[in-house]
Amino acid sequence: MEFTGLYYCITLVAAVCLWGLLTYRRGGFAFYGPIFVLLVFFSGARAYWVGTDAGAYAAGFERFRGFEEVVEDLTETESGTIEVKSAFSEWGYSLLQTIAQQISNDYWALFTLVAVICVGCHLLSFHSFSENSLIALYVFLATTWYFFFFNGVRQGLALAVYSMSFGSLLRKDFKMYLFWVLLAMTFHRSAFFAIPMYFLFTRPNDIKQNILLFVIGLFCAIFLRDIIGVAAETVAKKYAAYSSLAATSGKNYAYFYMFLAVGFLFCKQFIAPEDRHEYDTYLNMILFGGVLNIAVAYGNATSNLMRMSIYFLIATCYIWPILLRNLRVLYVPFISLYFLFFLYMSRKTVAIKFYYFNEWIAPILGLE
Repeated sequence: MEFTGLYYCITLVAAVCLWGLLTYRRGGFAFYGPIFVLLVFFSGARAYWVGTDAGAYAAGFERFRGFEEVVEDLTETESGTIEVKSAFSEWGYSLLQTIAQQISNDYWALFTLVAVICVGCHLLSFHSFSENSLIALYVFLATTWYFFFFNGVRQGLALAVYSMSFGSLLRKDFKMYLFWVLLAMTFHRSAFFAIPMYFLFTRPNDIKQNILLFVIGLFCAIFLRDIIGVAAETVAKKYAAYSSLAATSGKNYAYFYMFLAVGFLFCKQFIAPEDRHEYDTYLNMILFGGVLNIAVAYGNATSNLMRMSIYFLIATCYIWPILLRNLRVLYVPFISLYFLFFLYMSRKTVAIKFYYFNEWIAPILGLE
């Protein structure tokens, strides 16, 4: 089953990249349309066990009683305050489930609608804020960001919506940035942590900025358990469990992104002045995400907290096109590096290891 899943996923990545190479210069619907359809279909057609939390989401969707369930969970207490009792209280996700149920009560409808939003937001963000959508798309696939929302549905949705805020970061438009973060929070409240990061990411990357990033990372490493406690009280109670779990794997993942962050920092000297603001913004995000991962890896907490860094490390999809255009180097080492990383992550990513089509699609494809 593991080899079969990897075979399907490699085939998908190869098909998307080949189509991209053939149609990128034409652009528009010829480039994005088939890629969008293929990525949405691949996600929506997966079996309910493909993804760490996918089974729970599928079961929850089939029990979901509609948006009125969310309204019923907003109950008035004796003190007159309002409390939310639903486990999945983010109303954006509840609304999405309601719409999906108008299509079908089977879980494929939920998975497909989630893919429409996630793939759509990422492709639109690449088109709007990336120097080269094809390179950004390849990094998105090869680093397994695409497969992330197979595992964590709500946080994957939040990440996709948050990626739409990158234009606001580049323009230094805090109001629009706040709008996108608040919208992302309707799917997963962890996006809240991106709000104060605006003031860090929009600063020019210099020695003072890098010292600040290091100090913040050191602070996270020393006071990680206290930070988790605050997150449990203000964001979601489930984060309290992270401080009581033993540290797990994830150090190699942290090393990879810290290595990349240092590499991007070194290459800043080769970036043209007109590209520096955009490069610095994404570089700040990646450096912070890398330091955050190192803090988690050595902070005696579960590696699940590394999910918090996804909001910032996704910037690798946007910084590579800028760097490659300025360096004017051959793409072969770059492609090889990320393909090797994809093979490594395929051993860790449940969505890749155990990918299989659902009970409706498999018979049509003759895979029973």
